[in-house]
Amino acid sequence: MAATVNTREVTREEQVIAAARATRDAMTGLEVELLLQAVAWVELHPGEEVDTSVEWGMRELEIAGDGAPTIDEGAVAEFALAIGHSTDSGRRYLGDAVELAYRLPRTWGRVLAGEVAVWKARRIAQATASLPMVGAAAVDRALYFVARRCSYAEIDRQVEKARKEHDPVETERRRVEAAEKRHVKVHLGAMTYDGLVPITAMAD
Repeated sequence: MAATVNTREVTREEQVIAAARATRDAMTGLEVELLLQAVAWVELHPGEEVDTSVEWGMRELEIAGDGAPTIDEGAVAEFALAIGHSTDSGRRYLGDAVELAYRLPRTWGRVLAGEVAVWKARRIAQATASLPMVGAAAVDRALYFVARRCSYAEIDRQVEKARKEHDPVETERRRVEAAEKRHVKVHLGAMTYDGLVPITAMAD
């Protein structure tokens, strides 16, 4: 029996969907490439530990957590301009890139493989930058396999869990700071004619 040949024509809808998938894949690849270029830029402009006594002029800039490389502040604006960002936005981008590459190796590996979106990985990097190295590593282990679909709330939960375990001093400082923000204010000066008083509050 002769083999059956499938001669069905590809519909316009199928063509558009296929083209959209190809475009998405190409955009993902370009986003990953830009992150790699950001890491390379930081490595080309290495800085020393941040000297907090220097208040004026150019100094090495810490842009990610402990253990990630610093960058000379003068190099930030040039890269930011090249990618169409403001200096502040460019600094955040560079910081996210080196946070991933140097402190979140498991998540970074999945980003390079196209298995985790760059925007999601950057959200994790921004959350872990304030943790010590061991804390960032704990979050990396907890999230890298589920990073593709985990919620922002889960990211924050894992970060706070790691902070409590690996940085209790900072955890207590944040607790006290949050407690000091709690208040209830009764605005007697804005009482209505029928005796109603507006109240504003900050509470758990």
